[in-house]
Amino acid sequence: MHARWTLWILVVLAMGTMVACGSDDNDTADGDEPQFDGDDPDGDDGDDPDGDDTPLCPNGFYYDETVGGCMAQSDGDGILPDGDDPDGDDPDGDDPDGDDPDGDDPDGDDPDGDDPVGNVCPSFNYEVAEGLNSNFQSAGRNRAFKVYLPDAMETEDGPWPVVFFFYGSGDSISNFTGVAPIGSWANRADFPFIGVVPGSLGLMPPGSTAFDWDCLVYDAANPGANVDVSLFGDLLTCLGEVYDIDDNRVHAVGFSAGAIMTDLVSIAYADKMASIASLSGAYFSDGTQQECVLGICSNWSAYPNNNTNNFPALVAWGGESDTYSLYISNILFWEHAQKSITYLNGLGHDVLSCNHGQGHTYSTALLDMAVDFFKDHPKGVGTSPYAQGIPAGYPNYCNYQGAQ
Repeated sequence: MHARWTLWILVVLAMGTMVACGSDDNDTADGDEPQFDGDDPDGDDGDDPDGDDTPLCPNGFYYDETVGGCMAQSDGDGILPDGDDPDGDDPDGDDPDGDDPDGDDPDGDDPDGDDPVGNVCPSFNYEVAEGLNSNFQSAGRNRAFKVYLPDAMETEDGPWPVVFFFYGSGDSISNFTGVAPIGSWANRADFPFIGVVPGSLGLMPPGSTAFDWDCLVYDAANPGANVDVSLFGDLLTCLGEVYDIDDNRVHAVGFSAGAIMTDLVSIAYADKMASIASLSGAYFSDGTQQECVLGICSNWSAYPNNNTNNFPALVAWGGESDTYSLYISNILFWEHAQKSITYLNGLGHDVLSCNHGQGHTYSTALLDMAVDFFKDHPKGVGTSPYAQGIPAGYPNYCNYQGAQ
């Protein structure tokens, strides 16, 4: 009996010794295997593996026992790692509140000229950034768009032309901008402009009356019902509040479904457009150009009778092979191009018609040509300067067709 009690006492004493030496209360929560000093050798419990139990801090910070946490280190001149100066004498003009890691000053005196507060458009309470923008609210939808700014904006005053680019069905902002060098075009010395690439919602029949873009149905009495017509107007408003946009230099270019969208905004915003370029598009406001897809037929309001802004248009197509198969329908874009020229001429618009003969496709050369066309055709230009002869550099398959 005495031997058994002696054995149990030894066992209890041994277990007490293990508890005192082998565990660290701070290590039990993360499931790491504790060491004798309570540290974790893999470093993922926040403990210091050197045995002194001082928590590790990120680079640029140190552990302050007084506050019991990590504090930013000073480099000797009072400048904190994010570039802010806590004592107010920061030579780069940054805000000393520590929340300006990019070096910008939210009070509007940012020395590098990209003050974030100045880029908010009040109508939408949205901060516009150069590059990709997302979650822009328009017609109840979250929309994306990409902005290109000319370098000249840093040293010169506006106003600046704006060019909208509408890509074709099945394309995307990232793919389109990876092919089209919009940044280079926006920095042309003879025509610097703000480039805008909206993103489509990928709407398609039979689920919606759309063709990637909301370009099949448009009612001028209820323009807000068309989400992409709304997007164009909202972007134009927002960008106009952020940047000094030239009202006489609003242009749009698109291909295929994007060209139809370009044609649609030229109807919906006929009074605002300077000139457009439609690469394999269609005007569904023209009764001779109706298309039906799975029982859904195109239906646009008529061209506004009170419009006096006869914007010039570049209309391009790829010969009789410029067709597109959509479900059981076959869209003949080459026929739409011919009819669009007649339609626009009859409404008083000058047209540069270009049959590149390559089928239903586009090239960056065509887009570059569109930018040339925009440069030469601001709003209110009257008769196109091309009436006196098409400038050198245009391909010989382009012809000027004046308004009737």
